[in-house]
Amino acid sequence: MALLDHMAQTIDFFKDFYKPDREKTLFRLKESVDKALSFIEPAFRQQNITVEYDADPELWAQGYPKGFVQVLLIILTNARDAFRERTTANPRLAIKAFAEDKEAVVTITDNAGGIPDNTIGNVFDLYFTTREASGGTGIGLYMAKSIIEKHMEGRLGVANVEDGTQFRIEVNRSEKAPGA
Repeated sequence: MALLDHMAQTIDFFKDFYKPDREKTLFRLKESVDKALSFIEPAFRQQNITVEYDADPELWAQGYPKGFVQVLLIILTNARDAFRERTTANPRLAIKAFAEDKEAVVTITDNAGGIPDNTIGNVFDLYFTTREASGGTGIGLYMAKSIIEKHMEGRLGVANVEDGTQFRIEVNRSEKAPGA
């Protein structure tokens, strides 16, 4: 029954997900992160991926909420794949959503060993993939960067950190909730 319930939620999620947002709206970043996590959580559970999550529940952003969830899913799916390919012991993701000046920021940090220095500068290039053998197309991160930077006028970056990779998403923050 739990599997059927999740499948029904997945159908509902995608039924509305691919209808594009027509105009920018205010949305809570925490709700977007929650949606992305709820969708990918069964795969994380199957791979024993621990998620540390800290999000300001009153952090509002201006943009396209469905597009933002899509960006999160691309990054989270890539992290899941990196954990699997590298057979990371104790795979862990840290997700933080916070305000910084006029920006709403989400960071996603993994402990999957990082991206090789000779390729990290290309990960957002169209058709660039390190996963050709396993069916990677090189479209996901290109799309993610396009959604954040072209459509939401934000920034999407990547850097290697201590034992993994950190993606940083910055979008315009709203000081108040809709109707406030």
